[in-house]
Amino acid sequence: MPITWWLLSPASVPAPGPGASRPPGGGTPALQSPPPAQSPPRQLLVHVSGAVLKPGVVKVPEHARVFQALEAAGGAKPGAQLETVNLAAEVTDGLHIHVLAQDEKPARSQGQAAAGAAGAAPGGGAAVVGLNSSSVEELMSLPRVGKVLAERIVAWRQEHGPFTRTEDLDAVDGIGPKLLEQLLPLVSLG
Repeated sequence: MPITWWLLSPASVPAPGPGASRPPGGGTPALQSPPPAQSPPRQLLVHVSGAVLKPGVVKVPEHARVFQALEAAGGAKPGAQLETVNLAAEVTDGLHIHVLAQDEKPARSQGQAAAGAAGAAPGGGAAVVGLNSSSVEELMSLPRVGKVLAERIVAWRQEHGPFTRTEDLDAVDGIGPKLLEQLLPLVSLG
């Protein structure tokens, strides 16, 4: 069976419907590609410990708040000191949130995490982490400070001697102006 080919002139192409665009100069309408698919929001890993029903590492969407991380950990146990936690603070990847139990006191080395993480200020129940005396694990309680960055802080201290100003923390590779601004209220020279 022979194949029949039909050639259409631009005049034989139906006129575009309402809202269709014509290319400059007349011609036939351009084909429009579908809109790009939205990528799912980035997932953050947050360590939730203390007076919660399911302590451990939870996944929350980017821009999540502390209360959402607590919900992902099953919620707070009865008697949890939620007043020490800034439930509205935005979480960051790798953050450690510790919810104090009814009779629990914040540990000196827990820094912001003892006060419930993300957004707690010194004097509001958060202990300050000493740059010159804290271990890698203690430095990791600071927001956005993981093991690698904590090890760099300790290595800088061993190579250059004790910090003489908290602002000198910006000399550590990986600490930029934004992170420095977030850490300054949470660290001391101790």
